[in-house]
Amino acid sequence: MFSIGGYKSNKLILEILEINGNNELINKFRIVLKTLKYWAKGNFIYGGKYGFLNGSSLSILTAKLILLFPSGSVPFLLEKFFFVYLNWNWKYPIKIEKLTNFGSQGWNYNLDINSKNNLYKNNIEEINKKRKLKYLIPMFMTIITPGYPEQNTMFNVNLSTFEIIQRELIKGKNKYKFIFLTKI
Repeated sequence: MFSIGGYKSNKLILEILEINGNNELINKFRIVLKTLKYWAKGNFIYGGKYGFLNGSSLSILTAKLILLFPSGSVPFLLEKFFFVYLNWNWKYPIKIEKLTNFGSQGWNYNLDINSKNNLYKNNIEEINKKRKLKYLIPMFMTIITPGYPEQNTMFNVNLSTFEIIQRELIKGKNKYKFIFLTKI
């Protein structure tokens, strides 16, 4: 069931953005998403299995921005991407739909922590276990897919990859400011 989750969540994102047959939001979504994917790959922070951004997480982040700023232009949305997600309180998950409550298949913070806990406990040497688990188990970024079953697209993020993503967001914000301030 989880293997088609990315397709389903992207389909739901497009349905959420398509208000009364308005394709303008979908066109903005595609342009911003392609730009951000290009940026993430160019800055080596693209790859979900390594604890970085992936297609699903970027889709959800982009959709959230468009829902927050539906009349924003593409350059405005790109600027807001860096501002909003640098200042986001990551204790709160990013989601574009209300979570469903259909039992153990849907996303749940405690189940996610337990899964991470079990995964790392089985793979870390006994000597440094407590020190390492402190940096691996907490949820540093939570981005929830729309639809059922909800999943955390950023399950593999740890302290190290979170700090790298934040550092690249700062660099991206500064580059973006420089480019647009020098063009004016």
